[in-house]
Amino acid sequence: PEPLAMYVFTQDIAKAKELIKLVPAGGAMINHTVLHLSNPYLPFGGRGHSGMGSYHGLYSIDTFSHSKAVMISSTRINHHLLYPPFKDKLKWIKKLLK
Repeated sequence: PEPLAMYVFTQDIAKAKELIKLVPAGGAMINHTVLHLSNPYLPFGGRGHSGMGSYHGLYSIDTFSHSKAVMISSTRINHHLLYPPFKDKLKWIKKLLK
């Protein structure tokens, strides 16, 4: 149901594009096969049971790595409003955020 790749051979490019939209393949190529896999500027990979993610160049890095969010807070501002309990501090926090 979800092939790794789809290859359409036709001279009617509009029909090929229409068919490609209908099939949930990992990638597609019109009028060739090997060039699809060998192009380092295009992602190559499947979806569903045919695989997940893409590889080639930057796509490999994105697929096989994890971006980790890191936030650094200054220690210069160490006010009691920044720490719980916040119940009686809410009105002050709202004023600071305006």
